[in-house]
Amino acid sequence: MNLAKLFEMQRRLDEQQEIWKDIPGFEGEYQVSNLGYVIGERLTLNFSLQLN
Repeated sequence: MNLAKLFEMQRRLDEQQEIWKDIPGFEGEYQVSNLGYVIGERLTLNFSLQLN
């Protein structure tokens, strides 16, 4: 993957509005965002999806 493509992917991510939703069965405890983050009372995770 070239540098220009990486910059374009980052620009698109920066333009997205992050939306948080409760995880079914864990409402009020954990949420997941459309950008791949998971937050909760005791953890914060980031999952990356590699696009080809």
